[in-house]
Amino acid sequence: MEGAWDEAMIAMSRWSRLQSLWLLVLIVWGCQPTKPIPAPAGSGEGSAAPAPVVAIPALPPSQERGGIARTGAVEWQSPAALQTIVWKVQLESASTTIAFGTRLFAANAKSLAAIDGATGQTIWSRPVTRGMASTPVITEEAVLLSTGDRKLASLDTKTGSTRWETRLKQTADGGLLLQGDRLFVTSSAGTAWSFDASNGKKDWSVWIAPSVQSAPALDGDLLLIGAGLKRGGAVFAMKTDSGAEWWSIETDASVTVSPAVIGQTVIAVDKAGNVYAIGRSTGQLLWRSKAGSEVAGAFAADPQLIYVATTGGEVLALSLADGSERWRVQAGGSFRSPLVRAANAILAGNDDGHLRSFDPSTGRELWRFQAGATIRDEVGLATNCLSFSAGDGNLFCVR
Repeated sequence: MEGAWDEAMIAMSRWSRLQSLWLLVLIVWGCQPTKPIPAPAGSGEGSAAPAPVVAIPALPPSQERGGIARTGAVEWQSPAALQTIVWKVQLESASTTIAFGTRLFAANAKSLAAIDGATGQTIWSRPVTRGMASTPVITEEAVLLSTGDRKLASLDTKTGSTRWETRLKQTADGGLLLQGDRLFVTSSAGTAWSFDASNGKKDWSVWIAPSVQSAPALDGDLLLIGAGLKRGGAVFAMKTDSGAEWWSIETDASVTVSPAVIGQTVIAVDKAGNVYAIGRSTGQLLWRSKAGSEVAGAFAADPQLIYVATTGGEVLALSLADGSERWRVQAGGSFRSPLVRAANAILAGNDDGHLRSFDPSTGRELWRFQAGATIRDEVGLATNCLSFSAGDGNLFCVR
Protein backbone atom coordinates (compact mmCIF):
# COMPACT_ATOMS: atom_id res chain seq x y z
CA MET A 1 0.00 0.00 0.00
CA GLU A 2 2.80 2.35 0.92
CA GLY A 3 4.66 1.46 -2.31
CA ALA A 4 1.59 2.31 -4.38
CA TRP A 5 1.23 5.60 -2.54
CA ASP A 6 4.86 6.50 -3.19
CA GLU A 7 4.50 5.72 -6.88
CA ALA A 8 1.42 7.98 -7.09
CA MET A 9 3.24 10.86 -5.41
CA ILE A 10 6.19 10.48 -7.78
CA ALA A 11 3.82 10.53 -10.79
CA MET A 12 2.09 13.68 -9.49
CA SER A 13 5.43 15.35 -8.96
CA ARG A 14 6.44 14.56 -12.55
CA TRP A 15 3.08 15.89 -13.82
CA SER A 16 3.50 19.11 -11.80
CA ARG A 17 6.96 19.67 -13.24
CA LEU A 18 5.59 19.01 -16.75
CA GLN A 19 2.83 21.60 -16.21
CA SER A 20 5.35 24.16 -15.00
CA LEU A 21 7.48 23.53 -18.07
CA TRP A 22 4.53 24.05 -20.41
CA LEU A 23 3.52 27.21 -18.55
CA LEU A 24 7.04 28.60 -19.00
CA VAL A 25 6.95 27.79 -22.70
CA LEU A 26 3.62 29.61 -23.09
CA ILE A 27 4.86 32.68 -21.23
CA VAL A 28 8.00 32.91 -23.36
CA TRP A 29 5.98 32.38 -26.54
CA GLY A 30 3.50 35.13 -25.58
CA CYS A 31 6.32 37.64 -25.13
CA GLN A 32 7.56 37.20 -28.70
CA PRO A 33 6.58 39.85 -31.29
CA THR A 34 3.81 38.70 -33.54
CA LYS A 35 3.20 39.47 -37.15
CA PRO A 36 0.10 41.58 -37.89
CA ILE A 37 -2.84 39.81 -39.40
CA PRO A 38 -2.99 40.99 -43.01
CA ALA A 39 -6.07 43.00 -43.94
CA PRO A 40 -8.28 41.82 -46.76
CA ALA A 41 -7.16 43.05 -50.17
CA GLY A 42 -8.64 46.42 -51.06
CA SER A 43 -9.74 47.20 -47.50
CA GLY A 44 -7.26 50.05 -47.10
CA GLU A 45 -6.63 48.91 -43.49
CA GLY A 46 -3.61 47.47 -41.72
CA SER A 47 -0.64 48.68 -39.72
CA ALA A 48 1.60 49.15 -42.77
CA ALA A 49 -0.26 52.37 -43.73
CA PRO A 50 -1.53 54.39 -40.74
CA ALA A 51 -4.62 56.51 -41.33
CA PRO A 52 -3.65 60.01 -42.54
CA VAL A 53 -4.42 62.98 -40.28
CA VAL A 54 -6.90 65.22 -42.10
CA ALA A 55 -6.22 68.89 -41.39
CA ILE A 56 -9.31 71.06 -41.03
CA PRO A 57 -8.61 74.27 -42.95
CA ALA A 58 -8.92 77.49 -40.98
CA LEU A 59 -11.72 79.84 -41.92
CA PRO A 60 -10.45 82.94 -43.72
CA PRO A 61 -10.92 86.22 -41.85
CA SER A 62 -14.34 87.84 -42.18
CA GLN A 63 -13.99 91.44 -43.33
CA GLU A 64 -16.39 94.01 -44.67
CA ARG A 65 -17.39 93.95 -48.35
CA GLY A 66 -16.36 90.36 -48.99
CA GLY A 67 -12.67 90.65 -48.09
CA ILE A 68 -9.55 92.65 -48.83
CA ALA A 69 -10.39 93.36 -52.50
CA ARG A 70 -13.64 95.06 -51.31
CA THR A 71 -15.68 93.85 -54.28
CA GLY A 72 -18.69 92.82 -52.20
CA ALA A 73 -18.54 89.42 -53.92
CA VAL A 74 -19.22 86.28 -51.86
CA GLU A 75 -19.35 82.60 -52.80
CA TRP A 76 -22.64 81.71 -51.14
CA GLN A 77 -26.01 81.73 -52.89
CA SER A 78 -28.99 83.81 -51.92
CA PRO A 79 -32.33 82.01 -51.36
CA ALA A 80 -34.63 81.99 -54.39
CA ALA A 81 -37.31 83.46 -52.13
CA LEU A 82 -37.50 84.34 -48.44
CA GLN A 83 -40.14 82.26 -46.68
CA THR A 84 -39.54 82.54 -42.95
CA ILE A 85 -37.87 84.45 -40.15
CA VAL A 86 -35.64 81.86 -38.49
CA TRP A 87 -35.09 84.16 -35.53
CA LYS A 88 -35.19 87.85 -34.62
CA VAL A 89 -33.32 89.46 -31.72
CA GLN A 90 -33.74 92.97 -30.32
CA LEU A 91 -30.40 94.72 -29.75
CA GLU A 92 -29.75 98.06 -28.01
CA SER A 93 -29.54 99.91 -31.33
CA ALA A 94 -28.86 99.50 -35.03
CA SER A 95 -25.72 97.42 -35.47
CA THR A 96 -23.03 96.60 -37.95
CA THR A 97 -22.91 92.83 -38.32
CA ILE A 98 -20.39 90.43 -39.75
CA ALA A 99 -20.80 86.66 -40.05
CA PHE A 100 -18.01 84.21 -39.27
CA GLY A 101 -18.68 80.49 -39.61
CA THR A 102 -21.67 79.65 -37.42
CA ARG A 103 -21.46 82.89 -35.46
CA LEU A 104 -22.58 86.44 -36.03
CA PHE A 105 -20.85 89.44 -34.50
CA ALA A 106 -22.91 92.59 -33.89
CA ALA A 107 -21.25 95.92 -33.08
CA ASN A 108 -23.14 99.09 -32.16
CA ALA A 109 -22.89 102.27 -30.10
CA LYS A 110 -23.01 100.38 -26.79
CA SER A 111 -21.65 96.87 -27.16
CA LEU A 112 -20.05 94.11 -29.17
CA ALA A 113 -21.73 90.69 -29.07
CA ALA A 114 -21.03 87.23 -30.44
CA ILE A 115 -24.28 85.51 -31.41
CA ASP A 116 -25.09 81.91 -32.30
CA GLY A 117 -26.14 82.01 -35.95
CA ALA A 118 -28.48 79.03 -35.55
CA THR A 119 -30.49 80.27 -32.57
CA GLY A 120 -29.85 84.00 -32.11
CA GLN A 121 -28.63 83.37 -28.56
CA THR A 122 -25.84 85.58 -27.25
CA ILE A 123 -22.57 83.68 -26.71
CA TRP A 124 -20.81 86.63 -25.11
CA SER A 125 -21.19 90.38 -24.97
CA ARG A 126 -19.10 93.23 -23.66
CA PRO A 127 -19.70 96.98 -23.39
CA VAL A 128 -17.80 99.30 -25.72
CA THR A 129 -16.75 102.76 -24.54
CA ARG A 130 -18.08 105.42 -26.93
CA GLY A 131 -19.20 102.77 -29.39
CA MET A 132 -17.56 100.94 -32.24
CA ALA A 133 -15.66 103.16 -34.67
CA SER A 134 -15.56 100.75 -37.61
CA THR A 135 -16.53 97.25 -38.74
CA PRO A 136 -14.52 94.58 -36.85
CA VAL A 137 -12.36 91.95 -38.53
CA ILE A 138 -13.00 88.39 -37.30
CA THR A 139 -10.57 85.46 -37.30
CA GLU A 140 -10.65 82.11 -35.50
CA GLU A 141 -8.48 83.55 -32.72
CA ALA A 142 -9.25 87.26 -32.60
CA VAL A 143 -11.82 89.99 -33.05
CA LEU A 144 -9.92 93.10 -34.19
CA LEU A 145 -11.73 96.37 -33.58
CA SER A 146 -11.49 100.10 -33.03
CA THR A 147 -13.59 102.11 -30.59
CA GLY A 148 -14.73 105.68 -30.17
CA ASP A 149 -12.28 106.31 -27.32
CA ARG A 150 -9.32 105.98 -29.74
CA LYS A 151 -8.48 102.40 -28.85
CA LEU A 152 -7.43 99.62 -31.19
CA ALA A 153 -7.92 96.19 -29.64
CA SER A 154 -7.83 92.46 -30.14
CA LEU A 155 -10.35 90.26 -28.31
CA ASP A 156 -10.52 86.50 -27.97
CA THR A 157 -13.07 85.25 -30.49
CA LYS A 158 -14.43 82.54 -28.19
CA THR A 159 -14.73 84.53 -24.96
CA GLY A 160 -14.51 88.25 -25.75
CA SER A 161 -11.62 88.73 -23.31
CA THR A 162 -8.94 91.28 -24.21
CA ARG A 163 -5.79 89.95 -25.90
CA TRP A 164 -4.16 93.35 -26.40
CA GLU A 165 -5.14 96.99 -26.85
CA THR A 166 -3.34 100.18 -27.80
CA ARG A 167 -4.38 103.83 -27.71
CA LEU A 168 -4.09 105.97 -30.84
CA LYS A 169 -3.83 109.74 -31.25
CA GLN A 170 -6.90 109.63 -33.51
CA THR A 171 -10.02 107.48 -33.65
CA ALA A 172 -9.61 104.69 -36.22
CA ASP A 173 -13.02 105.34 -37.74
CA GLY A 174 -12.06 104.86 -41.38
CA GLY A 175 -11.78 101.10 -41.27
CA LEU A 176 -9.65 98.00 -40.75
CA LEU A 177 -8.05 95.50 -43.10
CA LEU A 178 -6.19 92.34 -42.12
CA GLN A 179 -3.69 90.62 -44.38
CA GLY A 180 -1.61 87.88 -42.78
CA ASP A 181 -0.14 89.30 -39.58
CA ARG A 182 -0.53 92.95 -40.67
CA LEU A 183 -3.47 95.09 -39.62
CA PHE A 184 -4.01 98.24 -41.69
CA VAL A 185 -6.11 101.02 -40.19
CA THR A 186 -7.44 104.39 -41.41
CA SER A 187 -8.86 107.45 -39.67
CA SER A 188 -11.32 110.13 -40.77
CA ALA A 189 -8.61 112.59 -39.72
CA GLY A 190 -6.59 111.33 -42.69
CA THR A 191 -4.02 108.99 -41.13
CA ALA A 192 -3.20 105.40 -42.10
CA TRP A 193 -1.33 102.92 -39.87
CA SER A 194 0.13 99.44 -40.09
CA PHE A 195 0.21 97.26 -36.94
CA ASP A 196 1.37 93.80 -36.00
CA ALA A 197 -1.97 92.03 -35.51
CA SER A 198 -0.51 89.63 -32.94
CA ASN A 199 0.50 92.26 -30.39
CA GLY A 200 -0.65 95.72 -31.54
CA LYS A 201 2.83 97.12 -32.16
CA LYS A 202 2.93 99.87 -34.78
CA ASP A 203 4.96 99.38 -37.96
CA TRP A 204 4.36 102.75 -39.60
CA SER A 205 1.90 105.63 -39.88
CA VAL A 206 1.42 108.30 -42.56
CA TRP A 207 -0.89 111.22 -43.10
CA ILE A 208 -2.74 110.87 -46.41
CA ALA A 209 -5.39 113.55 -46.85
CA PRO A 210 -7.78 115.76 -44.84
CA SER A 211 -10.39 112.98 -44.68
CA VAL A 212 -10.47 109.20 -45.05
CA GLN A 213 -13.88 107.73 -44.31
CA SER A 214 -13.51 104.14 -45.45
CA ALA A 215 -11.33 101.08 -44.99
CA PRO A 216 -8.52 100.43 -47.46
CA ALA A 217 -8.55 97.77 -50.14
CA LEU A 218 -5.49 95.64 -50.80
CA ASP A 219 -3.95 93.94 -53.80
CA GLY A 220 -0.48 92.43 -53.57
CA ASP A 221 1.84 95.06 -52.13
CA LEU A 222 -0.54 97.99 -52.65
CA LEU A 223 -3.10 99.55 -50.34
CA LEU A 224 -5.87 101.45 -52.14
CA ILE A 225 -7.46 104.24 -50.11
CA GLY A 226 -10.24 106.67 -51.00
CA ALA A 227 -10.05 110.18 -49.53
CA GLY A 228 -11.58 113.61 -49.38
CA LEU A 229 -9.54 116.73 -50.24
CA LYS A 230 -10.30 120.38 -49.59
CA ARG A 231 -11.84 120.36 -53.05
CA GLY A 232 -12.94 117.07 -54.49
CA GLY A 233 -11.41 113.75 -53.59
CA ALA A 234 -8.72 111.25 -54.53
CA VAL A 235 -7.66 107.64 -54.60
CA PHE A 236 -4.20 106.80 -53.24
CA ALA A 237 -2.10 103.69 -53.85
CA MET A 238 0.43 103.09 -51.06
CA LYS A 239 3.11 100.48 -50.45
CA THR A 240 2.15 98.06 -47.71
CA ASP A 241 5.65 97.82 -46.24
CA SER A 242 6.15 101.54 -45.64
CA GLY A 243 3.04 103.57 -46.44
CA ALA A 244 4.93 105.35 -49.22
CA GLU A 245 2.71 106.73 -51.99
CA TRP A 246 2.90 104.81 -55.28
CA TRP A 247 0.37 106.88 -57.19
CA SER A 248 -2.70 109.06 -56.67
CA ILE A 249 -5.53 110.32 -58.84
CA GLU A 250 -8.03 113.07 -58.10
CA THR A 251 -11.81 112.74 -58.33
CA ASP A 252 -14.63 115.27 -58.60
CA ALA A 253 -15.94 114.60 -55.08
CA SER A 254 -14.85 112.80 -51.90
CA VAL A 255 -14.39 109.04 -52.17
CA THR A 256 -16.20 107.90 -49.03
CA VAL A 257 -16.43 104.16 -49.75
CA SER A 258 -13.53 101.74 -50.18
CA PRO A 259 -12.16 101.27 -53.69
CA ALA A 260 -12.33 97.76 -55.13
CA VAL A 261 -9.73 95.78 -57.06
CA ILE A 262 -10.69 93.44 -59.90
CA GLY A 263 -7.69 92.02 -61.74
CA GLN A 264 -5.59 94.97 -62.91
CA THR A 265 -8.39 97.51 -62.45
CA VAL A 266 -9.19 99.65 -59.42
CA ILE A 267 -12.80 100.87 -59.21
CA ALA A 268 -13.75 103.93 -57.16
CA VAL A 269 -17.04 105.78 -56.74
CA ASP A 270 -17.19 109.33 -55.44
CA LYS A 271 -19.98 110.87 -53.41
CA ALA A 272 -21.38 112.66 -56.48
CA GLY A 273 -22.06 109.35 -58.23
CA ASN A 274 -19.08 109.27 -60.60
CA VAL A 275 -17.55 105.85 -61.23
CA TYR A 276 -13.84 105.62 -62.07
CA ALA A 277 -11.80 102.75 -63.51
CA ILE A 278 -8.08 103.17 -62.77
CA GLY A 279 -5.05 101.14 -63.82
CA ARG A 280 -3.86 99.22 -60.80
CA SER A 281 -0.13 99.57 -61.53
CA THR A 282 -0.05 103.03 -63.12
CA GLY A 283 -2.86 105.06 -61.57
CA GLN A 284 -3.99 106.09 -65.06
CA LEU A 285 -7.71 106.75 -65.62
CA LEU A 286 -9.14 104.07 -67.91
CA TRP A 287 -12.71 105.37 -68.06
CA ARG A 288 -15.33 107.19 -66.00
CA SER A 289 -19.09 106.95 -65.98
CA LYS A 290 -22.02 108.56 -64.16
CA ALA A 291 -24.18 106.49 -61.82
CA GLY A 292 -26.69 109.26 -61.20
CA SER A 293 -27.43 110.72 -57.79
CA GLU A 294 -25.30 110.39 -54.67
CA VAL A 295 -23.71 107.03 -53.85
CA ALA A 296 -23.71 106.71 -50.04
CA GLY A 297 -23.35 102.93 -49.73
CA ALA A 298 -20.66 100.65 -51.08
CA PHE A 299 -20.86 99.21 -54.58
CA ALA A 300 -20.14 95.63 -55.69
CA ALA A 301 -18.30 94.12 -58.62
CA ASP A 302 -17.54 90.89 -60.45
CA PRO A 303 -15.20 90.20 -63.41
CA GLN A 304 -17.75 91.56 -65.89
CA LEU A 305 -19.96 94.14 -64.18
CA ILE A 306 -19.94 96.86 -61.53
CA TYR A 307 -23.15 97.27 -59.51
CA VAL A 308 -24.05 100.63 -57.99
CA ALA A 309 -27.05 101.76 -55.93
CA THR A 310 -27.88 105.42 -55.31
CA THR A 311 -29.68 107.52 -52.73
CA GLY A 312 -32.21 108.25 -55.49
CA GLY A 313 -33.37 104.62 -55.41
CA GLU A 314 -31.67 103.45 -58.61
CA VAL A 315 -29.65 100.27 -59.06
CA LEU A 316 -27.50 99.92 -62.17
CA ALA A 317 -24.80 97.77 -63.73
CA LEU A 318 -21.81 99.07 -65.72
CA SER A 319 -19.39 97.12 -67.87
CA LEU A 320 -16.02 96.65 -66.21
CA ALA A 321 -14.36 96.83 -69.63
CA ASP A 322 -15.53 100.29 -70.71
CA GLY A 323 -18.05 101.67 -68.21
CA SER A 324 -21.00 101.35 -70.56
CA GLU A 325 -24.40 100.92 -68.91
CA ARG A 326 -25.83 97.40 -69.10
CA TRP A 327 -29.04 97.93 -67.14
CA ARG A 328 -30.68 100.37 -64.74
CA VAL A 329 -33.80 99.98 -62.59
CA GLN A 330 -35.72 102.38 -60.37
CA ALA A 331 -36.38 100.46 -57.17
CA GLY A 332 -37.55 103.33 -55.02
CA GLY A 333 -36.50 104.51 -51.58
CA SER A 334 -32.87 105.33 -50.90
CA PHE A 335 -29.95 102.90 -50.92
CA ARG A 336 -27.28 103.55 -48.27
CA SER A 337 -26.19 100.00 -47.41
CA PRO A 338 -23.29 98.06 -48.96
CA LEU A 339 -24.29 95.94 -51.96
CA VAL A 340 -23.54 92.22 -51.83
CA ARG A 341 -22.79 90.25 -54.99
CA ALA A 342 -23.95 86.74 -54.02
CA ALA A 343 -23.35 83.88 -56.43
CA ASN A 344 -26.83 84.27 -57.91
CA ALA A 345 -28.11 87.71 -56.89
CA ILE A 346 -27.43 91.30 -55.89
CA LEU A 347 -28.62 92.05 -52.34
CA ALA A 348 -29.29 95.58 -51.13
CA GLY A 349 -30.91 97.08 -48.04
CA ASN A 350 -32.97 100.24 -48.39
CA ASP A 351 -34.06 103.12 -46.19
CA ASP A 352 -37.67 102.14 -46.92
CA GLY A 353 -37.14 99.04 -44.75
CA HIS A 354 -36.90 96.49 -47.57
CA LEU A 355 -34.12 94.05 -48.29
CA ARG A 356 -34.19 93.50 -52.05
CA SER A 357 -32.72 90.85 -54.33
CA PHE A 358 -31.93 91.62 -57.99
CA ASP A 359 -30.97 89.48 -60.97
CA PRO A 360 -27.31 90.36 -61.77
CA SER A 361 -27.87 89.95 -65.52
CA THR A 362 -31.00 92.07 -65.96
CA GLY A 363 -31.67 94.01 -62.77
CA ARG A 364 -35.08 92.38 -62.40
CA GLU A 365 -36.24 92.33 -58.79
CA LEU A 366 -36.40 88.73 -57.57
CA TRP A 367 -37.89 89.29 -54.12
CA ARG A 368 -38.12 91.76 -51.26
CA PHE A 369 -38.36 91.41 -47.49
CA GLN A 370 -39.90 94.04 -45.21
CA ALA A 371 -37.90 94.51 -42.02
CA GLY A 372 -39.95 97.41 -40.70
CA ALA A 373 -37.06 99.89 -40.38
CA THR A 374 -34.16 101.25 -42.44
CA ILE A 375 -31.52 98.72 -43.51
CA ARG A 376 -28.00 100.12 -43.77
CA ASP A 377 -26.18 97.00 -42.65
CA GLU A 378 -24.28 94.65 -44.96
CA VAL A 379 -26.12 91.36 -45.48
CA GLY A 380 -24.24 88.24 -44.42
CA LEU A 381 -24.81 84.49 -44.28
CA ALA A 382 -25.04 82.90 -40.82
CA THR A 383 -25.84 79.17 -40.62
CA ASN A 384 -27.68 79.09 -43.95
CA CYS A 385 -29.82 82.16 -43.39
CA LEU A 386 -29.40 85.80 -44.41
CA SER A 387 -28.46 88.00 -41.46
CA PHE A 388 -28.64 91.78 -41.10
CA SER A 389 -29.53 94.52 -38.63
CA ALA A 390 -32.32 97.08 -39.07
CA GLY A 391 -32.45 100.67 -37.85
CA ASP A 392 -34.74 99.85 -34.92
CA GLY A 393 -32.17 97.47 -33.43
CA ASN A 394 -33.75 94.23 -34.64
CA LEU A 395 -31.30 91.62 -35.83
CA PHE A 396 -32.77 89.22 -38.41
CA CYS A 397 -31.94 85.75 -39.64
CA VAL A 398 -34.23 84.95 -42.60
CA ARG A 399 -34.46 82.38 -45.35
